[in-house]
Amino acid sequence: MYRLVFAVILTSVAGCGSGEDSQPKMSSEQGNSASPAAQVGESEIDKLIDDGKRLFDKKQYTAAIEAFSKAIQLDDRNAVAYRERARAHMYFAGHSEFFSSSCNSDNTEIIDGGVSVDRPEWRSFQTALTDLEIAIRLDTSDVESYKLNGRCLMELGENDRAIGAFDEVIRLAPQDADGYHKRGTGHAQTNDWAKAIADFTRAIELDPKMVKSLLGRAISRSMAGDMVGSLVDFDAAIQLDGTNAMAYDNRAGAYIKMRDFEKAAASSTKAIELAPRKWGPYYNRGLAYLRLEQPSKAIADFSKAISLDSRSCWPRVNLASAYMMTGLFSKALIEIDAAIKLAPSLPELHRIRAKMLAKMDRPDEARASRRKAEWMKQLAPLNQALTRRPKDPQNYQRRAVHYADDEQWKNAISDFNRSIQLDSDSVDALVGRARVWLAQGKFQKAIDDCEQALKHSSK
Repeated sequence: MYRLVFAVILTSVAGCGSGEDSQPKMSSEQGNSASPAAQVGESEIDKLIDDGKRLFDKKQYTAAIEAFSKAIQLDDRNAVAYRERARAHMYFAGHSEFFSSSCNSDNTEIIDGGVSVDRPEWRSFQTALTDLEIAIRLDTSDVESYKLNGRCLMELGENDRAIGAFDEVIRLAPQDADGYHKRGTGHAQTNDWAKAIADFTRAIELDPKMVKSLLGRAISRSMAGDMVGSLVDFDAAIQLDGTNAMAYDNRAGAYIKMRDFEKAAASSTKAIELAPRKWGPYYNRGLAYLRLEQPSKAIADFSKAISLDSRSCWPRVNLASAYMMTGLFSKALIEIDAAIKLAPSLPELHRIRAKMLAKMDRPDEARASRRKAEWMKQLAPLNQALTRRPKDPQNYQRRAVHYADDEQWKNAISDFNRSIQLDSDSVDALVGRARVWLAQGKFQKAIDDCEQALKHSSK
């Protein structure tokens, strides 16, 4: 049940690495074919772009977007203006310099990862992507536009397209270590650890002091099961940059997988000293203390991790475990329920809850949680089937029946409605929906559906 957070580096994180990539340097000397009308105001356009870059450096992203937009109004064929406006949109939306995923500390199974963009920011990244596509059409040789394009696509969860963008970076600049690093990150996002390791290795060959690639390769090696190689890379990264909190934090994660909990706690402590406002080191140290059977220390660290970032379910899951260890059952149940609210679609959380309730001698509730876990496990393939064939009425009907089994009437009706929209003659869907109406006491609607089903069956 224990969870270990690994960060897959995209570029170095401000305050945690070398800082070489945290505020990307930009140049406006890229070749652009401005229209004759725009050339009249060329100096004004350059000034607006320079103003936008200064505002970007100050993290005044909205003002930077306005400056780049004014430049585009004067010259709608200026590739640099589109590229830099896209960059500003990405950072305004909270562009992450690294992608994180949770993995099981006892093996290499990915539990929770994927798209880093929350729905409110999705539109900003889509806007940035549109600008980058225009920038690339206007200047097909601009390596930086392809890099940003790949990073934007990763934020949107389109990892295959992102890798394609980084392929173009490497084609245009085969000696660019950062291009290999970024493509390695793309491969890591798709769990292709062999290709990720190969790209990070090439980046290191081109730039032996590239700490972020050493970290990327260390994490990829850990996920691929090469713990010895992983520790070698973490140590090399720390030797190059002893102030890199991410290196110490992820090295702690590797030690946890190797069950060397004393070293994990020490490495996490160093990460906390370097980055006391990051939740990951507290979480990993909490895991180490939990395994060392020091629940009071674990409770303090998990609580601190939650105070720094309340969005992750795993600190709460392990805080619940620490409370169970100390006999504080009611507090444990509060935390596991809070974790389930944060990640309601994870069956494993309900299985953990069932085990806790069994230990608390509450067998009926434990059975209910086990049933819920099994129900959610069966829901996953139904969702996958709909993703593969979104216009198949049978897929909606099957999921509707599954929702009805859990008395999720609203979801069941929604899926039956969709099934009937796609196949209005479906007797099974009409009868299924009638059963749901009946269960809710909506008798007339149930009768209407039954009559409609009888008409279709008599044809």
